Amino acid sequence: VPSIYATFSPSGRMYNRFWRITETNEVGALTISFDVSSSGFGNTATYELLVDSDDGDFTNATRITGSYASGTVTFTTTAGQISDGDWFTLGNTDGQIISVTSNIWGDPTTWNCNCVPGILDDVIIDATHLVEVAADQSALKLEVNSTGSLRVTGGSTLTIDSDILFNSSSNGSLVSISSLDISGNFTNGGSFSANDGVINVAGNWINSSTFTYSSGNEVIFDGASSSQSIDGDTDWYNLTINNTSTGVNFNSGTHNIENVFDINTGAVSNSANVVLLSTSSSTAQMADINSGTYTGDITVQRRVEATTQGYRMFGSPVQGTSLANWMDDGVIFSGFPGSNYPTFFGGANAYFYNESL
Repeated sequence: VPSIYATFSPSGRMYNRFWRITETNEVGALTISFDVSSSGFGNTATYELLVDSDDGDFTNATRITGSYASGTVTFTTTAGQISDGDWFTLGNTDGQIISVTSNIWGDPTTWNCNCVPGILDDVIIDATHLVEVAADQSALKLEVNSTGSLRVTGGSTLTIDSDILFNSSSNGSLVSISSLDISGNFTNGGSFSANDGVINVAGNWINSSTFTYSSGNEVIFDGASSSQSIDGDTDWYNLTINNTSTGVNFNSGTHNIENVFDINTGAVSNSANVVLLSTSSSTAQMADINSGTYTGDITVQRRVEATTQGYRMFGSPVQGTSLANWMDDGVIFSGFPGSNYPTFFGGANAYFYNESL
């Protein structure tokens, strides 16, 4: 089963698998059928047989229309339309599947092809339409147009074999521990609510608008073939790095992590602003760095409630930190040699410290 498509001129998509004719004398009319029940793409009414007689690139191919029925596309050629040495493949001039109404993903009437999109399909959710994924589904690529909406519910997984794009004023959401598995880039120009779901991204992250989460949400960067970049201000709940290629770079924006920053595998670098948050309800942590690395600055917050005066426990989030490192970041010590105010009459404000821990 072909897994990817290439574009052909003047428009459309085609299989990335080609066949070649070997013919002795003229055999006359031919019937050629493709079983597309598990590898279809685009509108079922616009399939074409592409025949190329020179170099097999199909930019100037002869295009022959056929008929579709019950998962099979059939073409009948006349004598001379296909000759010895010709290349042929299956194309579709309407390669994109576009929503025509608000409905569930798995209902064929939701789409212009009167079919259910699959892992080989380029899918668009059109303006004003809300499409709900209520069972595991897939697409090659997904674009949500302005005022269109995608909702993944009921613990379902939507698998995208390439990129996902939310245009301006579009909406996306994960509900009830559902998930997105994206082999390409996640680009958000609209509003996306991750809630308590899981997002796996093997490509880049580009967030220029609103991304929100709830307790339990996790975003996992799991690229295996190239480096990944993260761009745009984003607040994260759990952020996990599982990149087995050349690593992940925080390229731009401020990245506030509320719960756990977990680097399992991959070289993480920071050219932006990464913050482990501390609030009245929780304090973020960095999990053990297993085989990964981290290069660059990171801000680690520790909230201290402004209540009654008294001693409090503090610890450094990184190794090799001394009291001097605390003092040059605005923590004032007094009453002992080397402190900010060694002779302060109120006595020592550090009850005990151990710089070797």
